Amino acid sequence: MIRQRFREERSSLGIVLRPVAEVIFEKDSFAVEIPMYVDSGADVSMVLQKRQKSWLRIILMMES
Repeated sequence: MIRQRFREERSSLGIVLRPVAEVIFEKDSFAVEIPMYVDSGADVSMVLQKRQKSWLRIILMMES
């Protein structure tokens, strides 16, 4: 499940709001919640390697 929110960060342009999602990774009875940037793509692409898909379930649902 993803709960999306925005995080204020300083940049050379001033204060910017970056979209951050709390992503829950589950395997069997173990779960861990990790904040990830939504817009960069880097966080998700590092996690979703082919060999990991068979054993790692990632819950991705937008909370309205």
